[in-house]
Amino acid sequence: MAIEDAPWPYDLVPPSAPEVGVPTWECPKGICECHPVEGEREPVEHVITLFDAKARKMPGARCRVFEDGKQINLSQPFADEAACIRFDVDPRTKHLAIQWAPKELPLEASYPYQRFYHRDLGKTPREGVTRRLGNLGFSHHGLLDDNVRDYQRAYRRPSTGRFQDIETELAVFHDEGTLPPLPDPPEKGA
Repeated sequence: MAIEDAPWPYDLVPPSAPEVGVPTWECPKGICECHPVEGEREPVEHVITLFDAKARKMPGARCRVFEDGKQINLSQPFADEAACIRFDVDPRTKHLAIQWAPKELPLEASYPYQRFYHRDLGKTPREGVTRRLGNLGFSHHGLLDDNVRDYQRAYRRPSTGRFQDIETELAVFHDEGTLPPLPDPPEKGA
């Protein structure tokens, strides 16, 4: 379906980088004055699986993906039946901005979902966990161990705050788009 057939009833301003925590700006493509330009590169396909606030897949979700402030998913504005969006991106791109909503495009204040998405998952295991947690929405705190605890509580894992305790599971959930739905909260008095 073409972008002309895909309305977007929400704010048209692309989402921006988060303002809290550690500074996240990096030259998105390594082509600033401090980096020599190496010429054009062939785009690579990137795939992201879209989930709702309860970590349920969202097939058919309407989405917008921005690279350097420019919308790049004009030819595929909806997630497929597996809730995936596929688009070509410059291989040097480290971050993307994403907005998405259910295919019905509800006008409630909680939509659209927005995420500053890390394509570059870092060079260390700690960076990988930090960025994957951020991509999945577990980045509300300035400290990694607090974000790890949020993830552990949400998935009813022992709350240690140690990134090593979730590293393998998180990589599978994130990289393969297999994040399980969040369990319902326990009933009061149970």
